Amino acid sequence: MKKSIIIIGIVVLALALVLTGCTDNKNDNGSSSQPKTVTMNAQEFGEDMKVEWLQTGMKTYFNSLDEGDTLIFQDEIDEISYDQTTDITTIEFEYSQEEGEGTYTSSSQFMFDGNLTGDYSVGDEVKITVTIKHVTVTIQGMNLDMEIYEEYWVSEQYFTDNYMTGNPYQALSTEKITKV
Repeated sequence: MKKSIIIIGIVVLALALVLTGCTDNKNDNGSSSQPKTVTMNAQEFGEDMKVEWLQTGMKTYFNSLDEGDTLIFQDEIDEISYDQTTDITTIEFEYSQEEGEGTYTSSSQFMFDGNLTGDYSVGDEVKITVTIKHVTVTIQGMNLDMEIYEEYWVSEQYFTDNYMTGNPYQALSTEKITKV
């Protein structure tokens, strides 16, 4: 009898913890099941992104972002350029990275449809809002396991067809960027 009461008490306590939100809400792969919004600058973004070279491919992922999460990238533009042949504007944000005993400058880039050089310039603080998507693709025996921007993704076929051109993604809509 005492054993049954103890078991019922444990079940009730566990149920209370779940209902009051006192447990982690994680899914099978360890990520949060509820999408979240995270704001990062270029430095934080660069430190959060990870790349692993595997025997048969590559894996890119974010430490603090999961599929379905919203990333608000906010920083000052360090470089902006427009390519007439592709009708794409590339905006770069620089940050410092430490490797070994040295520090070097790296950059994060975002591609946008059309010519934005009249609307944005170096030094402008902007906010770019994207959603994280998890994608796996195999190209010529190489497995790519990637967390990318949902807005960049067209399809596996589009990615495969355009991978060798160096631009397997579609550019972001201008609605995804605003001045702060």
